Amino acid sequence: MKENMKTIPAMDMILSQDWVCSWIARLGRAYVKDIISRNLQILRSRLKDNDSEIFSWEEFRRTCIKSFTHSGLKRVINATGVVIHTNLGRSLLPEEAINAAETSAKYYTAIEYDTENGTRAGRNIHVEGLICSLTGAESALAVNNNAGAVMLCLYAFAHGREVIVSRGELVEIGGAFRLPDIMSLSGAKLSEVGTTNRTYLKDYEAAITPDTSMIMKVHRSNFRITGFTHEPERKELAELAHSHNIIFMDDAGSGYAAGNFPGEPEIRQCIHDGADIVTFSGDKIFGGPQSGIIAGRRDLIDRLKHHPMNRALRPGKMTIAALEATLRLYLNGEYGRIPTIRMLSTDTDTLRHNAEELAREISRLIRAEVHVIETDDASGGGSCPGEMLKGWGVFVRGNIQAELRSMDIPVICTAKDGGVIFHVRTLQEGEAKIIAESVAKIFSE
Repeated sequence: MKENMKTIPAMDMILSQDWVCSWIARLGRAYVKDIISRNLQILRSRLKDNDSEIFSWEEFRRTCIKSFTHSGLKRVINATGVVIHTNLGRSLLPEEAINAAETSAKYYTAIEYDTENGTRAGRNIHVEGLICSLTGAESALAVNNNAGAVMLCLYAFAHGREVIVSRGELVEIGGAFRLPDIMSLSGAKLSEVGTTNRTYLKDYEAAITPDTSMIMKVHRSNFRITGFTHEPERKELAELAHSHNIIFMDDAGSGYAAGNFPGEPEIRQCIHDGADIVTFSGDKIFGGPQSGIIAGRRDLIDRLKHHPMNRALRPGKMTIAALEATLRLYLNGEYGRIPTIRMLSTDTDTLRHNAEELAREISRLIRAEVHVIETDDASGGGSCPGEMLKGWGVFVRGNIQAELRSMDIPVICTAKDGGVIFHVRTLQEGEAKIIAESVAKIFSE
């Protein structure tokens, strides 16, 4: 074991290696040295536990590079065809939102200051009026995400009281947002009604007690129930809630304000149908920054504004700036300037043309099977459940996914039948060229 320990090179020798120097240039000497030191500690522990194991330069190199590669947030190319890809950052911001966020980051801003009167003001004023104009609500509030919006509403209006929810709407989104858990954490008492596939208005009515605070409708944003089903209309639930002087809350989930997206509630319609509170995400199908938007009755929103939890959930200045810019695009009818809406709405002829151009460029650079292929794309982000988007992509023969992920700008794509597929729907300007060059580099090695 002692002899094996002696085979481990000194730190100075490791830091002088060419492959280490290239990472030092990217990440800095102190950080690279720290990662190498940690991997050396792990290696020494392994050698102590296994007398037969010896130091391997190549294995150590791979281990360190893997650690370096996972360091820091990096740009990737989304060639999966999933527009609102949660693992890849969900919606891309419009240029107007990017510019607004950059300005707020670069300069001081009147985020909580009234320049006319020289007094303190709330940061919500920059977006509240715009949200109200867009949704038809009396008042509105922005928080850091929709899970926070739901939590704030439940805690403020139903802590220690009952909330009625259909069993068919007890959703789980991702690995951490399970409605029953959020309900419990908020201090609200979940009252389940109906069955998984059929819930009637009478089920809600029978569950109302003096302890009931609200009826809550939850958008099934990442699954669909079909077949023998029934659920009351929003208007019916609103009328029932109001007849018993309780709140009707509608969590619209992925949320959007305009467009034709199957299965997605239109926020203005939710308000029109009588919802007292509507919550939805700003960074999903809406196409803005990560945020949660709460729209509804003025008296209820006022209570939320002054709730202590609102302080913990408030968005930062860059989020406010980007959200404001995105809202203005909606109000001006400039939906095509919002990348998420644009990608979701791209026609198949354009997609096919783009795929053919990419295929020609790749074929020019490599000798392998390359052809245009029809694809099933998706909106993603827990929106339009079960609805696939017809798209086009480029198939390249070869199991090269791992190599594509290891590029300076990793390319994330799908795999099928011994090859990879680059879905063109989610490619941004200039990225087709990067993909072609990445594929050429892999095939030349």
